[in-house]
Amino acid sequence: MKWNIEKKIWRYVNTEKKFMVEVHSWSRSGEAYWNKYLYLYPDHPDFAKYQPIEGAAYPETPYEFNGGVTYYNERYDKDGKMIMQEFGDDYSHVWDDENSVDSEGTRVFYDAEKLILILEA
Repeated sequence: MKWNIEKKIWRYVNTEKKFMVEVHSWSRSGEAYWNKYLYLYPDHPDFAKYQPIEGAAYPETPYEFNGGVTYYNERYDKDGKMIMQEFGDDYSHVWDDENSVDSEGTRVFYDAEKLILILEA
């Protein structure tokens, strides 16, 4: 089976490099999918503040994620020091129909802009 996948990424980097927000759009056989990611760096005040509690796959955060955080990863340098936290969500839930997520990702970009404004406050 061969998949025809197209992917686009839009990236916002805070000028002080405390965080980054990305919106990913990808399509498979003509159907569009959307994801939003937040990357926190050590200088951000919320860095390492939110981590999965024991038995949970994803951390809870005060930030708004569509359907909650559905992706989480930590990156470490060669000395074992955490250098980045990655949080992500998706817009492919049952309730995310064509009326809530259009082909241009209007709602996804709106949510990303809200997240950026909160993080820069």
